[in-house]
Amino acid sequence: CWSTVSADLAEIGWVCKRRFCAVLLLTCHFSGFTVVSPLKDRKSATVATEMASLFALLGAPALLRTDGGPCFRGRPLAEMLSLRAVKHRVESPYASFSNGLAERAVASVKFLTRQL
Repeated sequence: CWSTVSADLAEIGWVCKRRFCAVLLLTCHFSGFTVVSPLKDRKSATVATEMASLFALLGAPALLRTDGGPCFRGRPLAEMLSLRAVKHRVESPYASFSNGLAERAVASVKFLTRQL
């Protein structure tokens, strides 16, 4: 079930003044299950650390799909993924439909946080 996962970051503007500046979203392609995790910053090392803890909890997927943003192209994330034998596929960063599942999860999280 957790074999193909899409990842993306969402900035939640009003929360940035508090403890965290962005959220990491991991969405399973089979079930649509989405995990949302707060991040202090958008650095690759921070994303890799948080993703590693989520993989420890939920298991590492066989394939991770991202939009190729700077935090997903860094060495810390690449090393963490190779350590866990996760294949990383970078989708086109300018075509949101190519990683549509993650983009839809971002839209849902932003909608929900506006309601708070």
